[in-house]
Amino acid sequence: MKTYIFIVLLLAFSTPRLSISNDKNLSCVLTADNSVYKVGQIPVLKVKIFNNTKKEIYLIGSLDGSDVQWRYPHCYFSVDKPKPDTIISARCGNMNPLTPADFVLVKPRQNFNPYDEAYDFFGDYTAMNKETFRTPGVYKIKFHYSTNSENISDFLGERTFSWDTSDSVRLAKLFKLVPRIEITSNEIEIKIEE
Repeated sequence: MKTYIFIVLLLAFSTPRLSISNDKNLSCVLTADNSVYKVGQIPVLKVKIFNNTKKEIYLIGSLDGSDVQWRYPHCYFSVDKPKPDTIISARCGNMNPLTPADFVLVKPRQNFNPYDEAYDFFGDYTAMNKETFRTPGVYKIKFHYSTNSENISDFLGERTFSWDTSDSVRLAKLFKLVPRIEITSNEIEIKIEE
């Protein structure tokens, strides 16, 4: 099995990579369903990554561990709070394995939602936790997305799961079609009131 994985990884790195060289090729827009919320309400944040190229690309949705940057793609929100605080949460170290279903074709001039529920992508714990928004005041929020690793093992995520070798060749091919990018959305402001 180790030999098989080595061959797949060799294939992944021996073919020219799709690269996107400037910020005009992809853009990211963050919106919220409202601008004012009450303490205890959780803002509904929507992310759209636009393919401004003339080529079809593949992007990977938010996976288990993406929100805490344990694996690529990194998909997370940064939240500038009116009063800095820390929210303690416990997580296990296990992460689901990368599968071909995690790769989404994004055609030219179309957009991609890394949290699309139709694909069973994982949400961002910070943005979905009412404790994040427990203090009245103005919150400034940005979304961050990165596929900036050439190493497929940085995306696999499995710690206790075994890799399904029947998918390994397909994963390697799809991985080559994912551009190496690091983008940040616009910043939005929301207000939390008592």
